[in-house]
Amino acid sequence: MKYHSFYILLLLFTGLSFTLSAQTRGKIAAPAEPNIELDLKKARSQAKATALPVQSVSVYMEPVGTVDLDPEKMQRKNPQTLLAKQEMKCNLLINVFDPATIVRIHVKLGAAQGKSNLINHTFEFDRAAPSPFHYTRDGKRIVLSLGKYTNMGPCSGEVILEHLNGKRSAPHYFSTKG
Repeated sequence: MKYHSFYILLLLFTGLSFTLSAQTRGKIAAPAEPNIELDLKKARSQAKATALPVQSVSVYMEPVGTVDLDPEKMQRKNPQTLLAKQEMKCNLLINVFDPATIVRIHVKLGAAQGKSNLINHTFEFDRAAPSPFHYTRDGKRIVLSLGKYTNMGPCSGEVILEHLNGKRSAPHYFSTKG
């Protein structure tokens, strides 16, 4: 014990640091520092094991052919009513976080949420789609043309991504305004 007192006095008077003697070494536990590198590796492996969700989905309707925008008709009728009889092409713009692991895109479109009475189709990632569908991709942006419709009212749908590991993302719900 007298050696410990000597070291403590030496430290107090000189301000020098010292090494613990062999008798006390191991009895004092130093606080553990987090291993950030291991935590990052663990988070990355967990992210690979799960399915990344869809970042966003936008629906846009594109008129096919010419649209009759006669000012007199526009004043007498609601423009939405005029477009309801127009043939429209339905397109989905899908933004994804990471396209590297996607193998399929599952799309449902129906008259109400959860329904698939209009479309229930699986698109193979980066492959041509069968008619009447069309598939294009530019980086993380995917455009799916879902066909042409007349008198298409408000619709709801969902997009699910299927990844290489077989896992599927949570559904991303969307709706049209008709």
